[in-house]
Amino acid sequence: MELSNEKSKQDAILSYEEQLGRLAWNKNSTVQDYFSYHSPLLLQAYTTLLEARLSHENDPIEFESWLKNSAQDFFNASTLEVDRTLNSPDDRPLYWSRLKFMSLLKTYASKGVPGFSLDNLLHIFEEGSRNYTGIDFSPAPEDCKKILITGFDPFLLNSRDYPGKHNHRQSNPSGCVALALHNTYTPNHKGFIQSMIFPVRYSDFDSSSATDSGIGEGVVERYIGPWIDKVDLLITLSQGRPQRYDIEQFACILRGGQIDNLGHRRIENSPCIHSSRSWIATSLPLKMIETPLTMNDSYQSSPCSPMEHGLPPTPDRLIFNAPGGNYLSNEIFYRVARLRELWREEQAILTGIKPIKASGHFHLPKLQDPGKVNSDGSYGEDINHSATVEVIQQVLLALNRAVA
Repeated sequence: MELSNEKSKQDAILSYEEQLGRLAWNKNSTVQDYFSYHSPLLLQAYTTLLEARLSHENDPIEFESWLKNSAQDFFNASTLEVDRTLNSPDDRPLYWSRLKFMSLLKTYASKGVPGFSLDNLLHIFEEGSRNYTGIDFSPAPEDCKKILITGFDPFLLNSRDYPGKHNHRQSNPSGCVALALHNTYTPNHKGFIQSMIFPVRYSDFDSSSATDSGIGEGVVERYIGPWIDKVDLLITLSQGRPQRYDIEQFACILRGGQIDNLGHRRIENSPCIHSSRSWIATSLPLKMIETPLTMNDSYQSSPCSPMEHGLPPTPDRLIFNAPGGNYLSNEIFYRVARLRELWREEQAILTGIKPIKASGHFHLPKLQDPGKVNSDGSYGEDINHSATVEVIQQVLLALNRAVA
């Protein structure tokens, strides 16, 4: 009975995202357990965290200090794991292992240890395991271009409630790219790459815990903002349409309201942030666009209008569906472009010159079919490693052309 009560208490404090990790991967394992034990390096990092949590059970301050120094081991272990298995890159072990440990932190907090701040520990762990605070260009030579790329977590994971549309086996190729290219050079050795991975959660982007509304600044402004004036090339990456490599022509301020990884939505056609700019264009160099890459300039000026092409005629024209859609991939593009333009305007006031700064968004091909029916009757195609390797190579070639 005690075990049952303890499990019920733990389930009650898990987020929608963490509860998805309890879905069955196969008859022997849950999703999060399968991936936590699937990666030897991540398993070692997870075991170390577990042991530390137990040894500091009654000393929250010491545990917080230790966690701050070691949380990034999760991210570093993931990049090393991708390096170790170049033929089978996978972002899912990092994603599910992170959620598994955050569930553990919540269980620890539910015991009511004095001085223990759950929100602070979760914040510390997110910062390290997403590499928000680990960006370091110091290894690069002085004449080397500094490239910052970002990826996303897997999303559309709830195949139990949305069979045929969502896929709990889903990887995100942008996350695989971020892990594979972190701390590497472009082939021409003219660019050095650092990366972060962002969550698919509205609350992180707009700093609102509401389930259906929110507007304001969040993780993009907090963690990318300080790098705007320090990097030479900034590209946000995400999963897009099958068989398409799209550089998006511009991003819009409006959201479409699709469900996120917490099961939350935002009001359809509501702005993501307070700004007078309804859309902002990319400033990525055109020379990076070469087959199979294309420039996507399609958009909708009203929810039911036919697709149009090119830049909208006026900066204040509302766009309801940008080239990259109206979900969080469009939003991270818009937020970074807004930061870029604000910085350029500040420089124009200070120096009289509006400097060039290259940033934009790259949608990578979607590689898995959520409608595939597996032999056990479940829905969702598993990762295609060779296709993921091809995506990583195409991104690296594009970055190479950009800094050539």
